[in-house]
Amino acid sequence: MSAKYWIIAFFAFASSSCLAQVQTDKSQSFSEADKNHDGKISFEEFEIYVRSYLRKKSNFESSGFSMLPYSTQEAILKDHFDKMDIGHKGYLVQTEWKRK
Repeated sequence: MSAKYWIIAFFAFASSSCLAQVQTDKSQSFSEADKNHDGKISFEEFEIYVRSYLRKKSNFESSGFSMLPYSTQEAILKDHFDKMDIGHKGYLVQTEWKRK
């Protein structure tokens, strides 16, 4: 396999651990992510929140995530969102946000 493949695979793995850190203060971050204040976080709100959070961080994982192709970033975010979304309703509620 090519070196490019291994680099992408490594950063994809590292970014998963970085996403797990996103919900440090879970209740505050939920309300920040819920832009329209409907008590649900859509994938779009989740993506906006996580990308904003990662841009503010200056660590290896967040830098690596930003170096991934956009389609890979989106796939990682979607996978993480889907794992949190119990019942695959297409949105997260606060109890799902807190469990990760």
